[in-house]
Order: sequence, then structure tokens, then C-alpha cells
Amino acid sequence: MKKLALSAVLCLALFSTNAQGIKWQKNVDGATFQQVKTLAKAENKKIFLDFYTKWCGPCRSMDMNVFNQKEIGDYYNDRFINFKVDAEVGEGIELAKQYEVRGYPTYIFVDTEGKPLIDAGSSIGRADVESMIAFAKEALGGKVKTWEAYQAEYNAPGKKDPVFLQQYMKARLKFKRMPPSKALLWEWVQALPQETLFKNEQAKNTIKWQASPGNEFYKLLIVNTDKYPELSNKQNAVKFISNILLMASFGRDASVSFEDVKATLKKDFPKYFDMALEYTEIDKMRFDPNTRADYANTYFEFIDREDLGIDLAGMLSVNDTPHLKPEYALRAIARFEEGVNTDPPHFYSVANVAYLLSKGGKQEEAKKFANKFKGLTDTFEGNKKMKWAYETMRTIEQGEVPTHLTR
Repeated sequence: MKKLALSAVLCLALFSTNAQGIKWQKNVDGATFQQVKTLAKAENKKIFLDFYTKWCGPCRSMDMNVFNQKEIGDYYNDRFINFKVDAEVGEGIELAKQYEVRGYPTYIFVDTEGKPLIDAGSSIGRADVESMIAFAKEALGGKVKTWEAYQAEYNAPGKKDPVFLQQYMKARLKFKRMPPSKALLWEWVQALPQETLFKNEQAKNTIKWQASPGNEFYKLLIVNTDKYPELSNKQNAVKFISNILLMASFGRDASVSFEDVKATLKKDFPKYFDMALEYTEIDKMRFDPNTRADYANTYFEFIDREDLGIDLAGMLSVNDTPHLKPEYALRAIARFEEGVNTDPPHFYSVANVAYLLSKGGKQEEAKKFANKFKGLTDTFEGNKKMKWAYETMRTIEQGEVPTHLTR
């Protein structure tokens, strides 16, 4: 009777009810890890920790699209006490340090004493309902496979199956926080059926974006350029070539000199090489404190002259340009519209649109837009990582034009 009473009291005090999905206890609502452990012992359940931050887009996406589903709610609520931890608030700061959280979201399964159920039992990034249930089963012992088991299987003699290699790469990321190396990706590409290699979109894209003069990916791509018709398109070709040049200029592959990389690309892609080289020099301005302020205006002048689309810039640093021309500011809005229209909206994208409207001379429209998202802005008060976005939104809400702010 005492056990049931304790359980009922804690549930009433701490649970955040969701009619279908996961029932959460939250540190922002006053729940503590000690209370969570006590409740887990009382109900004979394990503990699921979801580390998140207010500014984390994938975290919000998981709440909106995965954790609210009945299937995952039924599974997790029956087996776990679910603790949602804002890693930047109160006890969450220390818990994130304790479990060595390095990115968001991070999911960790622990026992009633707080000990992880599986080695380095955490995962970062978006996942679907099926994957999260499979992850939970692994934590509960349904199909445990440790990093040592993956490593032993990988080191065993004989050709590796491509399915296993994909699982191994995921395990390497989960347990060791290490993305796949070029060597490992090449091993996977080689293990795939070669007769259907270029019908595998994941393999095709891997070959394309890992290609650089001197490596095996590049050699394979060059003899199969007919499989990449997009490289005959000016915009796509310039983006592809300049990406290789940019990485080479930073010395990402010491085995091949930058001059040799340029010579090879000029030979293999003569039609668009000079344009890509000029774009690379402009793109490098983003990384130099002495030229960053001139980047956006120079970028727009270039794409207008060469008739290239605005999406060529993967990281358009418009808010690092104190004297951004109004016409360029309004055109740059398209770069952030997708983030504004996600559910929930991406705050950094929202702030950029408000900033660009203001810089484009549409102050009233900017103010109206900023006030539309005032509730979202309120949730980021005091958030150091979103200081630029928060201060920009607050300035525009007051009808003022934001000055240039260093992010």
C-alpha cells in the first residue's frame, strides 16, 4: 500500500500528461533526478533520459512527430519513467556533464541507480518510432550488442557484408561519437553489388560528395560521369567543383597538394572550372574575419553576373554583413523560408527573416513578423547560443532597425 501511495503521489506531482504519447517528467517543471529514481524503484521500471535544449530544432521535431505517437507512448510508459532534461537549466547542466552529453537530442537509458543500461547508451539526432522502440529493446536486454561485439565482428577475417557495414558505421557513431571515415565508406561502397551500384542513391551521393582528386571515390566518379547528369548543369557543377576546392584549400587531404587538385579538376571539368575557382575564393571570405563583412554583397554580385541561383550558398552569412544592400537582403529571405515553415518553426531562421526584412527597408512588415513569433522568442530569453537571434527579434518588436551584431 505504501509503494502504491508513493507512486501515485509522485505521478500526480511530476508527470506531464500526453493523451497518446510519452508521459514525461521534466526538470523545468521542478522534477529532480532523485525523484525520478525513487519513482522508477517504486514502479519497478527503468529510466529514459531525453536531453534537449530550447534552441534544438531536432529536439522539437521529435516531440512533434515521434514522442507524441501512441505506439511509442504505449511501449515507453509501460517500461520506463521518462525524464525530459533541459541541459541548460538547473540540475540539467550537471546531469549533461555527468553523462558526457555532447549534442542534442541525446537519449540515455539507465537503471534505478542512474547507471547506463548499455555501453555508451546514447544516441544523437532524429529517429523514428520504430528506431526508438528498437533502441529501447536493446537497452532492456532484448537484443544487446555492445561496441566490443561490433568491433570483433568487423575485425574478423573475410569480406564484410554491406548491411553489417552500415550497422557498424551507426554503432561507431552511437558508441564512439565518430562519423564514418573515408576508408570505411569506401569499404562499404566496395562491398555493395557493383552491377547495381549507381542505382543505389545513397551510394551515388556518397561517391559524389566524398570524391576528391587522388582518392578512390573520385576515380570511380570520373569513369562514371554519365551516371551524374546533374554535373552537366552549371549551378550543380560549380557547387560540386567549388566544394572540392574549398576542402582542399583547407588542407583536408595532405597527400595531394592544392595545386594538383586544381590541375586535375581543370582537366576533368574545363567548362565550369574557372567559375568554380572564383566562387571558391568568394566563399572563403566567410571564414576570414578581415573579409567576412564583405562576403554577402560580393556573393550576390557574383551569382548575378554568372546567372547562378541563390541556393548555391550553403551558409549565407547575411547577418555578418553590416552594410548589406537592401535588395540583397530581401532576396536572401528565401534561404530561410523553409526553417520558418517547419513545425515547430526554427528560431534562427525566424530571426534571420525578421532581420532581412528590416535591412531590406520593410520595417513595418518586419515588426509585424517579429510580433507574430513573440511567443517563440520569449522561450529563448537568457539562451547564450541564441543571443543574436533573441536580441534581433526584441529590437525589431520595438520597431527599431537592428544594428550589426556579431554572432
